Amino acid sequence: MKIIPAHYKCPRCNGTDQYFAKRVVGQMGGVLDTSNSSFNPGFVRPVEADVALCRACGERMNFIKKQEILTTPEEIEAARIKKEKRTKWAIFWWAIIIPIIILDIFLYTKW
Repeated sequence: MKIIPAHYKCPRCNGTDQYFAKRVVGQMGGVLDTSNSSFNPGFVRPVEADVALCRACGERMNFIKKQEILTTPEEIEAARIKKEKRTKWAIFWWAIIIPIIILDIFLYTKW
């Protein structure tokens, strides 16, 4: 199994050299100014957070999660079996357990 660790990648220059700096990522406050309200949209507070920026071009970088690449046929088969098992349990929960719980609640609230 080949593991590619989590990293940041620049969408503009495809670089991986980053630094973190505070940038505005959103705002808090009212959205609509009506004639009857005492709210002024000029009093909206910005929300700042540390953001990864590319050293080469200054663009915000995308976070790429850790990737596990299966390389041998044994690993691929084991992953397929694990996925089938997870699917069978999901079918069991949605097709059997959840309707039984709903029926149980219905029966106990009627009596």
